Amino acid sequence: MIGHVVYLDNNATTQIDERVFIEMLPFFKQHYGNPSSKYYPQAEIAKKAVESSRLRCANLMYRNFNPVGAIHELPLQVNRKVDEGLI
Repeated sequence: MIGHVVYLDNNATTQIDERVFIEMLPFFKQHYGNPSSKYYPQAEIAKKAVESSRLRCANLMYRNFNPVGAIHELPLQVNRKVDEGLI
């Protein structure tokens, strides 16, 4: 019997923070639409949640964040910061 396991295969799955789970729970149970679809109400709710989450993440990373063009620019800025060793 193993008393303590160190899980190293985080490419397969990663444990999420409890706060993230609570935020996501409605989308597992009620609003489970495809955010890329245009044909049903759950999809619109999911799309708005994705957009809101992207901006929330960006605001956590950047002070005085300007959302204009953020969705396309953000991944490039994050990669630059990682390359510079800032995050």
